Amino acid sequence: MMDYTLDERDRYEKSISKLMRASQSPSGYGRDVINATLDDLISIDYMNARFIRSESLNPVICKTTHLIPLDDDLLLTKFSQWLATVANNKDVRFNKVTIDTLCRFLLQAFHQSPEWAQPEILRAVGAVLYENGAGCPQFLDELLLSGVEEGLLILLLRSSNSEVKRTAMQCIGNVCMKNESGDVIDELYLKSGYQNVLSVLHEGHDTTEDDTTYLRLLLASLKCLQNILGASKTVHMSDLGKVLAALKSFMLLGLPGIGINPPVQPSLLPSSFFMQEKSPAANSPSRKDIKDVTSTPSTGKKSKRKPKRGKQTKEAETGDVSMATGGESSNAVSDDVDVFERSWPVPGKISSSESEYSDTEGGVMSKLRSLSGKVRHASLGCLHTLFKNTEKKVLFGYWSFFVPDAPLAVAGGPPPQTLFTSILKENNAKCRAGSVMVLSALLEGSKQFLFAAEERENNQTAFTAFSQTLVSMIKEIHRCLQLSLAAETYGSNITQIIKCMSILVSNVPYHKLNKGLLNKVVRSMKPFYQHKDNRVRTACLTCLGAVVSASAPLPEVFELLTDTKFTKGDGSETLFTRQDRREGPLSWRDDPEESKVKDKKRTDREGMSWLLQWCSDIITGGEEPVKDPLSTIEVLPVRLEALQVLTQIIKHYFDLVHPYLGQLTVVIQTCLMRGDDDQVRLHGLKVLEELGKSMLQKLTEETVSGSKLAVHQVVEVWNGVLSGALPSVLQDTSHLVLQASACDCLGTIGPLTMEILPVHHRILIMTVLLGLVNEEDYRLKMASIRALGIIVQYPCLREDVTFVADTANAILGCMQHSSINVRMRAAWSLGNLCDALHSNIQNGDCNFLQAFSELLLQRLLEAAVNGAADHDKVKSNSVRALGLLGRILEAHTLKKSVFQSLINKAVQVLLRNINTGAMKVRWNSCYALGNFFRNPNLPADGGAWQEDIFTSFTKLLVSCKNFKLCQAIVHLSGILNKEDICVILQDTIQMEKEELLITNIKSYASTLRDQKSKTSGNDEDRLFDAAQALRKLESAIENTSTLLQGISESQQQVIMRGLEAAMKNVSMSAPESQEQMN
Repeated sequence: MMDYTLDERDRYEKSISKLMRASQSPSGYGRDVINATLDDLISIDYMNARFIRSESLNPVICKTTHLIPLDDDLLLTKFSQWLATVANNKDVRFNKVTIDTLCRFLLQAFHQSPEWAQPEILRAVGAVLYENGAGCPQFLDELLLSGVEEGLLILLLRSSNSEVKRTAMQCIGNVCMKNESGDVIDELYLKSGYQNVLSVLHEGHDTTEDDTTYLRLLLASLKCLQNILGASKTVHMSDLGKVLAALKSFMLLGLPGIGINPPVQPSLLPSSFFMQEKSPAANSPSRKDIKDVTSTPSTGKKSKRKPKRGKQTKEAETGDVSMATGGESSNAVSDDVDVFERSWPVPGKISSSESEYSDTEGGVMSKLRSLSGKVRHASLGCLHTLFKNTEKKVLFGYWSFFVPDAPLAVAGGPPPQTLFTSILKENNAKCRAGSVMVLSALLEGSKQFLFAAEERENNQTAFTAFSQTLVSMIKEIHRCLQLSLAAETYGSNITQIIKCMSILVSNVPYHKLNKGLLNKVVRSMKPFYQHKDNRVRTACLTCLGAVVSASAPLPEVFELLTDTKFTKGDGSETLFTRQDRREGPLSWRDDPEESKVKDKKRTDREGMSWLLQWCSDIITGGEEPVKDPLSTIEVLPVRLEALQVLTQIIKHYFDLVHPYLGQLTVVIQTCLMRGDDDQVRLHGLKVLEELGKSMLQKLTEETVSGSKLAVHQVVEVWNGVLSGALPSVLQDTSHLVLQASACDCLGTIGPLTMEILPVHHRILIMTVLLGLVNEEDYRLKMASIRALGIIVQYPCLREDVTFVADTANAILGCMQHSSINVRMRAAWSLGNLCDALHSNIQNGDCNFLQAFSELLLQRLLEAAVNGAADHDKVKSNSVRALGLLGRILEAHTLKKSVFQSLINKAVQVLLRNINTGAMKVRWNSCYALGNFFRNPNLPADGGAWQEDIFTSFTKLLVSCKNFKLCQAIVHLSGILNKEDICVILQDTIQMEKEELLITNIKSYASTLRDQKSKTSGNDEDRLFDAAQALRKLESAIENTSTLLQGISESQQQVIMRGLEAAMKNVSMSAPESQEQMN
């Protein structure tokens, strides 16, 4: 092989040198040298050649264009062949000068060449313009312009020469292709190419052409269409029904009973109701149909089909290679099986080989089978790209043409031609995989549309409701996918089907359907849980994770996961036997001590959910001790997917995990101690974080079994992970992401658990977090400052003056960070810190502030004032902190000039935030000012800023249309000085604002009524908050009635009419909670 490569390199370098030395000679000697040199260059294998350098090749090509006369057809043809051949090499890149020179030369040569030479020149043009169309705008008018003066390639699409027509189509596809940088040609030229390609697809089979010629033209047209669809997301929108009609016909071309010339409907019309489509192919499928070019007559034995699929796939991989698929599809398809990207051996160049099959009848049929399979595959590739690039709400109207809405036995008549026709009847494995991927693209993001499905017990109505039609469609998709999964034999296709089922499960509202669908999904995958292909096992776990997350929690899923009979196979062996995919036995002899350990572990796991047990075995390597540990360790993708499934189980079905917290702790420790695999450690931390959240939530709730989660159980979990595994991650400075994730875990411990934890563990947590907050990495700062903001509120820690002071200093440092995300988290923690200070005072700890540094209080107040003038994300919590600080400041502190100045600045910045900015900031600012008035140490006689507050409140009450903000203002009015309110009402409420006041109050009520109509019957919390809001508003009206002395009668009437109207309408509504936004 080495000698062959060196020989090829020598021939190439010698030929290139000859071309560089060659010159045109009147005697013809120079022409003979060029002719012989081109022959040598054409004979070299460029496909995998590593010796070609674009830097040296480009000058040679440019010089050759000057050596070949435009009237020398033979040299032009050979030069074109060499260009098309050398362009197949992935390392060859033509520069801008070379591309311009070649395009100009080849186009001039084309106009002077005879018809027999035109296909070769067009192939060379296509090879040069492959992914380079956007860089040659000066040639686009000449090539693609539509209108009075049509471009060359557009004119050639109407040529009588089928080879010229096909190569012109390939050139259009290459010109329209998106390049590596994402650049495409102008939309005008894309539209021109698209319209002409669509016209060719709708022309049908010309009776003067043979089947092979027609299929080759179809294949080139479909690949060209996919390139155009991949280059633009809008070019197809005006003719969406037309292109879908063509693609739907060609995706089934050659299948049993359809033939190679299926009729193409003019267009598909979208419909919100999925009416049964009448298929143009009315004949029932027959494998003996003379038009069946995809299969041979069947003997009726089931065992015959499996080897046939493998043979068909092998045949589909050979044949004509003309052009690559669209650039967009490479990003849209699966990572595991890149069906549309790897279909054709040569990526994107043009070939004209006709010698791959013999001329016998069997050879012709083999060619037809191969070409028809490629046409179907190319059509599916176009559909995949189109579905990815089209809005889901637009596609939803066409679902009935691609997805059945009833079983064939129920529908009656001829079977509908849908994607499942291809999935279930296709013999080409790649086409089956392509069909599944198209279905996945159609289902992805459909949750908002499928949510309308609802299954009712009594369906005897005069018409079929839309919701019931969706139910039938969902059930049929489930049924067909399970059938295809049972019949599939290729591991890559099994993976695609299971992934498609995962997408389906993620988008279907199972809580509105009768139980049973998810059970069938899980059981249909049962034979593949221990498949030898790790991609299949990974896909199974992905689908199980989707089942666990689907409309969770569902009684059906809970029953399925607790089914003790599910893991039993046909015999005595269990479902999860590793011998199915491992070579050799697990162990050849059991040690007595090992047997005791096994028995104990089985006892501890008795009653554990089979899925929980399976995931634990995958992560830890199984329950059976093995001499060689590596023999039981799963591949990384499977372990990571098992960890994600475990996270979903903990999140949605904690009752399954509750009795086995000890085993789960071992699983987490096993992950965290794997120092050689950072991904496993990271996912193990995610499991721990979700476990901490669930335990914190369930600590006081009653489980389904009637037992409560005890605090000591939670403490055991945290003691286990804090005894070595978690601290090792927190102190591993080489993995900052892991450290940040570990900080997030510490934020889920909870106050009750923290209080019971051993002192050394509490000290460890505080010390580590305070140390990590000083690191430079912004992600680590965000996570650690957030964790500090959580634990500083815990009663056992907020009374520690030293810890609170250290936390305050850490927050002050982060408030000055350049990253907005760090400052946002620091502002949130600052609000929590101030809340902790207020809680200490509320609980009677009056000495806490005296032990707290006034200088630190001053710095906190300054940081809050600065944060209140920062970004909206920082403001919302900074104003919260300002209010709490203003509420707790003591009299002797407020007497100091520096604090008086800060209070005035705080009031001014709060007033600015009340009048402008995000509504969340304005609402919190109202509450902050309310907290100022709750501090009895603030001067009662007020100052200029108090009058500013009153004026701002009354103006907002008149002009603001947001009911939450008005609620905050009304709530604040209950704590204001009554005499001040009377003065403000006299000075600010004017007659010209009477109608505006009433109009705004009525608009608030109208908004609340709309909220009421959207409130579900189970939303008892919001209704309770509405009752509280009503009582506060009633109190405000009563207080206002006693304060109207000294106000004119007309103004009194305005106020009372407006407040009465508000109360009347609020009583009919359900406003949102008045709790302050944190």
